[in-house]
Amino acid sequence: MKLLKHVMAFSTIGVLALSVSATQAADSNMKPGLWQHQLQFTSETGEFERMMQQLREQMQAMPAAQREMMQNMMKSQGVDFDFQNQTFKTCLTPEKAAEGNLALMENNDCEETARSSSGDSTTITFACSGETRSEGTITLDGDTRYSGESSADVELQGKLQKMTVAHQGEWLDSDCGDVQPQ
Repeated sequence: MKLLKHVMAFSTIGVLALSVSATQAADSNMKPGLWQHQLQFTSETGEFERMMQQLREQMQAMPAAQREMMQNMMKSQGVDFDFQNQTFKTCLTPEKAAEGNLALMENNDCEETARSSSGDSTTITFACSGETRSEGTITLDGDTRYSGESSADVELQGKLQKMTVAHQGEWLDSDCGDVQPQ
């Protein structure tokens, strides 16, 4: 479970930039409903990628009932995460869509330190607890897609290193199914 906590904490870095940046994107008119987000992590040493592989193997080795219990726990918190493909689904409410807020990780310990926008792209810099500093850019492509990249200096296995997260997302359906809004 400790490994899962590390993975989810580093996932926050990628989606935090999405959440905060999309909130302020000019004239955002995002579609409410079920969204799928994909994250691609790259670390300087490859350690994070090894951790993700280890987590995938641990999830596969779990009894089906235990794996399902973990997945349901995450869904109840508004995230349907697929560790195999590094994707997750969220439910965007009409209110959050009207704000242009993907509402991916609103409860975090990070603070915005700078922001700039140009057209449909927004770049934001933020600082989180500990040594984490990050910057991310998101570009909205209409009301059903976005893409971007974030980078952060994070502590991993006791060492500070640079992580990069490429992210993209797309609207899937107006019905969120069993994925609850955050």
